[in-house]
Amino acid sequence: MKAWQAKTSDPFLLSYDNAKIQATADITTLYNPDYPGDEEDAIKLNPATCRLKIPPYSHDINRPIEHVFGTMKHKIREALYFEYKKYGTPDKMQTLVWDLFHTSIPPKHVERDVAGLQSLWEVLSTPYGIRFLDHEKREAVGTGGNWPTYEYR
Repeated sequence: MKAWQAKTSDPFLLSYDNAKIQATADITTLYNPDYPGDEEDAIKLNPATCRLKIPPYSHDINRPIEHVFGTMKHKIREALYFEYKKYGTPDKMQTLVWDLFHTSIPPKHVERDVAGLQSLWEVLSTPYGIRFLDHEKREAVGTGGNWPTYEYR
């Protein structure tokens, strides 16, 4: 997270799914799982400004990562199918997965998914049936977290 912020100057934002246990999670200090308790490596957050509240049913928000995972699963299966002897140990399979995730270019539909997230979020987070103008000044209708219309999927 620190490297991303240094590169982009974007603020830290955490997006939790809507499990009730996460509503009470303490996110004021996040520790690196490799160095728990290390204050120097910890990230300090203000839950009031860093937590995104997700609508009750926010399936479409996950589509960029679902498309990336779907693409990677295909590439991993393809590599294993055509070169299975090359990846005969867990270490070699882990290397394959790491290499694919770090060298593959995301498909164009993932770029479209990401580009549409702001409009999708506006529709999902606006109460059901409320008409509003989105960030591009297009008329939209809130879904209150339910399925959006086709143009937002």
